Amino acid sequence: MAGVVSSLVILVILLKIGELFQQLPKAILAAVVYVNLQGMVKQFTDIPTLWRRNRVDMVKEGELVVGGGWGLVWVVTLISTLLLNPDLGLVASIAFALLTVIFRTQMPQYSILGQVQGTDIYKPTEEYNQVKQVPGLLIFRSSATLYFANAEMYADALAQKSGIDVTEILSLKKKQKEDTLRKERKDAARNEQEMEPQSQSEGNTEVRMGEGPQPGPAPPHTIILDLSPVNFLDTAGVKTLSNIQKDYGKIGVEVFLAGCQNCVIQSLERCGFFNETVTKARLFSSVHDAVLHSLSLH
Repeated sequence: MAGVVSSLVILVILLKIGELFQQLPKAILAAVVYVNLQGMVKQFTDIPTLWRRNRVDMVKEGELVVGGGWGLVWVVTLISTLLLNPDLGLVASIAFALLTVIFRTQMPQYSILGQVQGTDIYKPTEEYNQVKQVPGLLIFRSSATLYFANAEMYADALAQKSGIDVTEILSLKKKQKEDTLRKERKDAARNEQEMEPQSQSEGNTEVRMGEGPQPGPAPPHTIILDLSPVNFLDTAGVKTLSNIQKDYGKIGVEVFLAGCQNCVIQSLERCGFFNETVTKARLFSSVHDAVLHSLSLH
């Protein structure tokens, strides 16, 4: 409301009262401008401290308001306005502000969450020593929303943090299945021909066929995606979640979504995320609810 009143006062001055200032000396007008801007000019001394705190935001006390708080956007606006005319300077500052938003959403923090013993609180395992991962579960969270600019990185980070290579596991299972079928065909052929046991060399060959890459540690039976930081989803984000559901489902890993806001659920519905296989039964209001449900099934 204060901003609206100030804007109206400035508008009245520009349209009606401005004519009264035509006869004033420029020195007096300069003094009026300086008195109104001196508080903002004094904040130049805060630049070193703010730069050390956060080089991207350079925000003072969480504010990013011209004249009230300092930010890197404010500095860019000032410099561009001085070097260019005010119109181009403001356009350049708006473009820079949008770039900073995109830059920050492209570099989110991905975390594996663990449970604080005896509570329903889940914190990143990399930051807290007292939290422990729930056995058989993997809880994954991104600090930024999920959209086209970081959708691919979200899936890559999940694979990296979890240590689960879906492609490698599927390839290994396929190879083991082929080896088993090959062995069964050989056994069937021997039985039909009533042949004597194979020679030692053939036996060695069969043993070598049975050998191969051994499966690594068993993957978790459930992955819980904490989507509480996500405030909107676009088509690319929904497609990424669908691919995660499909890919991890191929290796027998269930994927649950926790902490979805209403707007996120609506985006999932509009983009056709739910079907006969993936139902809303996979949605949970909190991570703890998803954990309890998963543990009850296994």
